[in-house]
Amino acid sequence: MKLVLRENEVNNKADGTYYIDCITTSYFNLINLLGEPTSKRGDKVLCEWVIESNEGNIATIYDYKSDTNDVALVTEWHLGGNKDSLPLIEEIKNNIKNNIDFYDLV
Repeated sequence: MKLVLRENEVNNKADGTYYIDCITTSYFNLINLLGEPTSKRGDKVLCEWVIESNEGNIATIYDYKSDTNDVALVTEWHLGGNKDSLPLIEEIKNNIKNNIDFYDLV
C-alpha cells in the first residue's frame, strides 16, 4: 500500500506540507496501523509519521500542541500534505476510521 518513511529517509520530503484535516484515534491504534513514528520531536509535535504513496505524494500524521507531554494520551491527530496529497489523506482517514482501536482508548 503505502510506505511509512523512517527518519533517515525523509530528508526534505515533508517540507511544504501543511494542515489539511484531523482525526481522532489513539497513539496505539496508529502504531498498530503504521508502526513506530517516523520521528519523535518534543517541542510542538511529540511525534510524526511521514507516509509516501506509490505515486510519491507525501502525507503526515502528527499531534500539534497537545495538552499533554505523554504521546500515549494523545487522541487528536493532524493530517498534513499538499494539494496532490488529498487522495492519500482520504485513504489514510478511511483506513484509520475502519480499524478497530485495539486498546479501546478513544
